[in-house]
Amino acid sequence: MLKKIATYLIFSLAICLTLVAACVFFRPYAIDFFSDSESVEYTPPVVEIGLACSNDKDCIEVPVIISTIDYGFLFAIEKSIDLIREHGVLCIMSGGGDGKALLQASTLLRDNSITLCTADYLQIDGNKHFFDVEFEGRSYQGSACASACGFLVLSAEKRVHVGVAPLFGIHTPTVVLDFCFCAIPLWPDKRDGLSQMSEFIDSLPNEDQKIIVRKVYKHSLDTPSELITFLNSEDIEQFNIYNTSINYVDKN
Repeated sequence: MLKKIATYLIFSLAICLTLVAACVFFRPYAIDFFSDSESVEYTPPVVEIGLACSNDKDCIEVPVIISTIDYGFLFAIEKSIDLIREHGVLCIMSGGGDGKALLQASTLLRDNSITLCTADYLQIDGNKHFFDVEFEGRSYQGSACASACGFLVLSAEKRVHVGVAPLFGIHTPTVVLDFCFCAIPLWPDKRDGLSQMSEFIDSLPNEDQKIIVRKVYKHSLDTPSELITFLNSEDIEQFNIYNTSINYVDKN
Protein backbone atom coordinates (compact mmCIF):
# COMPACT_ATOMS: atom_id res chain seq x y z
CA MET A 1 0.00 0.00 0.00
CA LEU A 2 2.76 2.46 0.94
CA LYS A 3 4.54 1.67 -2.29
CA LYS A 4 1.40 2.48 -4.29
CA ILE A 5 0.93 5.78 -2.42
CA ALA A 6 4.56 6.72 -3.01
CA THR A 7 4.22 5.90 -6.71
CA TYR A 8 1.07 8.03 -6.95
CA LEU A 9 2.73 10.98 -5.21
CA ILE A 10 5.78 10.78 -7.46
CA PHE A 11 3.54 10.64 -10.54
CA SER A 12 1.54 13.66 -9.34
CA LEU A 13 4.69 15.61 -8.60
CA ALA A 14 6.02 14.82 -12.07
CA ILE A 15 2.85 16.21 -13.66
CA CYS A 16 3.11 19.40 -11.59
CA LEU A 17 6.77 19.87 -12.47
CA THR A 18 5.95 19.33 -16.15
CA LEU A 19 3.30 22.06 -16.08
CA VAL A 20 5.62 24.48 -14.28
CA ALA A 21 8.37 23.78 -16.81
CA ALA A 22 5.89 24.35 -19.63
CA CYS A 23 5.01 27.75 -18.21
CA VAL A 24 8.68 28.69 -18.07
CA PHE A 25 9.82 27.36 -21.42
CA PHE A 26 6.71 26.97 -23.58
CA ARG A 27 5.33 30.46 -24.10
CA PRO A 28 3.82 30.59 -27.59
CA TYR A 29 2.25 33.87 -26.56
CA ALA A 30 2.70 36.10 -23.60
CA ILE A 31 0.48 38.67 -21.96
CA ASP A 32 2.16 40.53 -19.12
CA PHE A 33 0.33 43.13 -17.06
CA PHE A 34 1.96 46.52 -16.69
CA SER A 35 0.96 49.44 -14.53
CA ASP A 36 2.58 52.73 -13.58
CA SER A 37 1.40 52.06 -10.06
CA GLU A 38 4.02 50.88 -7.56
CA SER A 39 1.60 48.44 -5.93
CA VAL A 40 1.62 44.94 -7.43
CA GLU A 41 -0.36 43.20 -4.69
CA TYR A 42 -3.58 41.45 -5.69
CA THR A 43 -6.76 43.25 -4.74
CA PRO A 44 -10.34 42.21 -5.53
CA PRO A 45 -11.58 43.81 -8.76
CA VAL A 46 -13.51 47.03 -8.48
CA VAL A 47 -15.32 49.31 -10.89
CA GLU A 48 -13.95 52.84 -10.65
CA ILE A 49 -14.05 56.04 -12.66
CA GLY A 50 -11.05 56.26 -14.95
CA LEU A 51 -9.99 57.21 -18.44
CA ALA A 52 -10.19 55.00 -21.49
CA CYS A 53 -7.61 56.42 -23.88
CA SER A 54 -6.26 56.11 -27.37
CA ASN A 55 -2.54 56.05 -28.01
CA ASP A 56 -3.04 59.62 -29.28
CA LYS A 57 -4.07 60.50 -25.71
CA ASP A 58 -7.69 61.21 -26.58
CA CYS A 59 -9.78 59.87 -23.72
CA ILE A 60 -13.25 59.34 -22.35
CA GLU A 61 -14.04 59.41 -18.63
CA VAL A 62 -16.02 56.28 -17.78
CA PRO A 63 -16.35 53.43 -15.30
CA VAL A 64 -13.52 50.96 -15.90
CA ILE A 65 -12.58 47.55 -14.56
CA ILE A 66 -9.42 45.46 -14.83
CA SER A 67 -10.20 41.87 -13.97
CA THR A 68 -10.44 38.25 -14.95
CA ILE A 69 -14.01 37.45 -16.01
CA ASP A 70 -14.93 35.51 -12.88
CA TYR A 71 -17.29 35.79 -9.95
CA GLY A 72 -15.16 38.58 -8.46
CA PHE A 73 -15.78 40.52 -11.68
CA LEU A 74 -19.50 39.71 -11.52
CA PHE A 75 -19.71 40.86 -7.88
CA ALA A 76 -17.89 44.09 -8.74
CA ILE A 77 -20.26 45.07 -11.55
CA GLU A 78 -23.32 44.06 -9.51
CA LYS A 79 -22.11 46.29 -6.67
CA SER A 80 -21.48 49.21 -9.04
CA ILE A 81 -24.35 48.76 -11.48
CA ASP A 82 -25.93 52.12 -10.55
CA LEU A 83 -22.68 53.93 -11.33
CA ILE A 84 -22.29 52.00 -14.60
CA ARG A 85 -25.91 52.68 -15.56
CA GLU A 86 -25.45 56.39 -14.85
CA HIS A 87 -22.65 56.58 -17.43
CA GLY A 88 -24.15 53.98 -19.75
CA VAL A 89 -20.77 52.46 -20.55
CA LEU A 90 -18.16 50.16 -18.99
CA CYS A 91 -14.60 49.79 -20.27
CA ILE A 92 -12.91 46.46 -19.66
CA MET A 93 -9.36 45.13 -19.65
CA SER A 94 -9.10 41.36 -19.20
CA GLY A 95 -7.17 38.32 -20.34
CA GLY A 96 -10.26 36.08 -20.16
CA GLY A 97 -12.07 34.01 -17.59
CA ASP A 98 -14.93 31.68 -16.76
CA GLY A 99 -17.81 30.78 -19.09
CA LYS A 100 -20.48 30.74 -16.40
CA ALA A 101 -19.45 34.14 -15.04
CA LEU A 102 -19.41 35.40 -18.64
CA LEU A 103 -23.03 34.35 -19.14
CA GLN A 104 -24.26 36.04 -15.95
CA ALA A 105 -22.23 39.21 -16.47
CA SER A 106 -23.36 39.58 -20.08
CA THR A 107 -27.01 39.25 -19.05
CA LEU A 108 -26.66 41.80 -16.25
CA LEU A 109 -24.93 44.38 -18.44
CA ARG A 110 -27.24 43.84 -21.40
CA ASP A 111 -30.36 44.10 -19.23
CA ASN A 112 -29.10 47.52 -18.16
CA SER A 113 -28.35 48.61 -21.78
CA ILE A 114 -24.64 49.12 -21.06
CA THR A 115 -22.26 49.92 -23.90
CA LEU A 116 -19.06 47.89 -23.51
CA CYS A 117 -15.72 49.31 -24.51
CA THR A 118 -12.05 48.50 -24.82
CA ALA A 119 -9.21 50.98 -25.22
CA ASP A 120 -5.62 51.36 -26.31
CA TYR A 121 -4.92 51.84 -22.60
CA LEU A 122 -6.72 52.64 -19.36
CA GLN A 123 -5.71 55.30 -16.87
CA ILE A 124 -6.77 55.27 -13.23
CA ASP A 125 -5.62 57.87 -10.71
CA GLY A 126 -2.95 59.01 -13.14
CA ASN A 127 -1.56 55.50 -13.69
CA LYS A 128 -1.62 53.80 -17.08
CA HIS A 129 -2.73 50.17 -17.30
CA PHE A 130 -2.12 47.89 -20.25
CA PHE A 131 -0.79 44.50 -21.29
CA ASP A 132 2.54 43.82 -22.97
CA VAL A 133 1.71 41.26 -25.63
CA GLU A 134 4.08 39.15 -27.71
CA PHE A 135 2.37 37.70 -30.77
CA GLU A 136 3.75 36.26 -33.99
CA GLY A 137 7.21 37.60 -33.23
CA ARG A 138 6.09 41.16 -32.54
CA SER A 139 5.46 43.11 -29.35
CA TYR A 140 2.32 45.13 -28.70
CA GLN A 141 0.99 47.23 -25.85
CA GLY A 142 -2.65 47.75 -25.06
CA SER A 143 -5.48 47.02 -22.67
CA ALA A 144 -6.18 43.64 -24.25
CA CYS A 145 -9.57 41.96 -24.16
CA ALA A 146 -9.10 38.25 -24.78
CA SER A 147 -11.04 35.00 -24.60
CA ALA A 148 -14.17 35.37 -22.40
CA CYS A 149 -13.67 39.15 -22.34
CA GLY A 150 -14.06 39.32 -26.11
CA PHE A 151 -17.31 37.38 -26.05
CA LEU A 152 -18.55 39.58 -23.21
CA VAL A 153 -17.98 42.64 -25.39
CA LEU A 154 -19.77 40.96 -28.30
CA SER A 155 -22.79 40.32 -26.08
CA ALA A 156 -23.45 44.07 -25.81
CA GLU A 157 -25.75 45.76 -28.29
CA LYS A 158 -23.31 48.70 -28.50
CA ARG A 159 -19.55 48.10 -28.61
CA VAL A 160 -16.77 50.67 -28.92
CA HIS A 161 -12.98 50.79 -28.94
CA VAL A 162 -11.21 53.94 -27.76
CA GLY A 163 -8.27 54.28 -30.13
CA VAL A 164 -7.12 52.53 -33.28
CA ALA A 165 -5.25 49.45 -32.03
CA PRO A 166 -7.59 46.97 -30.32
CA LEU A 167 -6.04 43.81 -28.89
CA PHE A 168 -9.03 41.48 -29.24
CA GLY A 169 -7.89 37.93 -28.51
CA ILE A 170 -9.45 34.55 -29.26
CA HIS A 171 -8.30 30.95 -28.85
CA THR A 172 -9.60 27.47 -29.49
CA PRO A 173 -11.47 25.88 -26.54
CA THR A 174 -8.81 24.55 -24.19
CA VAL A 175 -7.57 24.96 -20.65
CA VAL A 176 -5.63 28.20 -20.32
CA LEU A 177 -3.32 28.43 -17.34
CA ASP A 178 -3.91 32.08 -16.47
CA PHE A 179 -1.24 32.11 -13.76
CA CYS A 180 1.49 31.87 -16.39
CA PHE A 181 -0.47 32.96 -19.49
CA CYS A 182 0.25 29.63 -21.20
CA ALA A 183 -2.40 27.88 -23.26
CA ILE A 184 -1.72 24.18 -22.81
CA PRO A 185 -4.14 21.46 -24.01
CA LEU A 186 -5.04 19.45 -20.90
CA TRP A 187 -7.61 17.16 -22.49
CA PRO A 188 -10.58 19.30 -21.41
CA ASP A 189 -14.13 18.13 -21.76
CA LYS A 190 -14.89 20.08 -24.91
CA ARG A 191 -18.54 19.15 -24.66
CA ASP A 192 -18.79 21.35 -21.55
CA GLY A 193 -17.20 24.28 -23.39
CA LEU A 194 -19.47 23.80 -26.38
CA SER A 195 -22.48 23.58 -24.08
CA GLN A 196 -21.53 26.85 -22.34
CA MET A 197 -21.01 28.60 -25.68
CA SER A 198 -24.33 27.30 -26.98
CA GLU A 199 -26.06 28.59 -23.83
CA PHE A 200 -24.29 31.93 -24.18
CA ILE A 201 -25.32 32.32 -27.83
CA ASP A 202 -28.92 31.35 -27.03
CA SER A 203 -29.00 34.10 -24.38
CA LEU A 204 -28.29 36.84 -26.92
CA PRO A 205 -31.35 38.96 -27.73
CA ASN A 206 -31.11 39.31 -31.49
CA GLU A 207 -30.06 37.24 -34.47
CA ASP A 208 -27.44 39.72 -35.69
CA GLN A 209 -25.46 39.33 -32.47
CA LYS A 210 -25.80 35.56 -32.60
CA ILE A 211 -24.42 35.53 -36.14
CA ILE A 212 -21.41 37.66 -35.12
CA VAL A 213 -20.62 35.48 -32.11
CA ARG A 214 -20.97 32.29 -34.14
CA LYS A 215 -18.55 33.64 -36.76
CA VAL A 216 -15.98 34.69 -34.15
CA TYR A 217 -16.36 31.39 -32.31
CA LYS A 218 -15.92 29.44 -35.55
CA HIS A 219 -12.79 31.49 -36.22
CA SER A 220 -11.51 30.62 -32.75
CA LEU A 221 -11.98 26.90 -33.45
CA ASP A 222 -9.51 27.24 -36.32
CA THR A 223 -6.87 28.73 -34.00
CA PRO A 224 -4.04 26.34 -32.99
CA SER A 225 -4.78 25.09 -29.50
CA GLU A 226 -1.55 26.45 -28.03
CA LEU A 227 -2.10 30.02 -29.20
CA ILE A 228 -4.15 33.08 -28.56
CA THR A 229 -4.79 34.92 -31.81
CA PHE A 230 -5.31 38.67 -31.81
CA LEU A 231 -7.62 39.80 -34.58
CA ASN A 232 -6.13 42.12 -37.18
CA SER A 233 -7.88 45.25 -38.43
CA GLU A 234 -9.50 43.36 -41.31
CA ASP A 235 -10.92 40.76 -38.90
CA ILE A 236 -12.18 43.50 -36.58
CA GLU A 237 -14.06 45.10 -39.45
CA GLN A 238 -15.24 41.83 -41.01
CA PHE A 239 -16.74 40.53 -37.77
CA ASN A 240 -18.23 43.92 -36.87
CA ILE A 241 -16.59 43.73 -33.44
CA TYR A 242 -17.22 47.42 -32.74
CA ASN A 243 -20.27 49.33 -33.92
CA THR A 244 -20.46 52.58 -31.95
CA SER A 245 -18.63 55.91 -32.14
CA ILE A 246 -17.45 57.94 -29.14
CA ASN A 247 -16.95 61.53 -28.04
CA TYR A 248 -13.55 62.26 -26.51
CA VAL A 249 -12.80 64.44 -23.50
CA ASP A 250 -9.62 66.27 -22.55
CA LYS A 251 -7.90 64.04 -20.00
CA ASN A 252 -6.14 67.05 -18.51
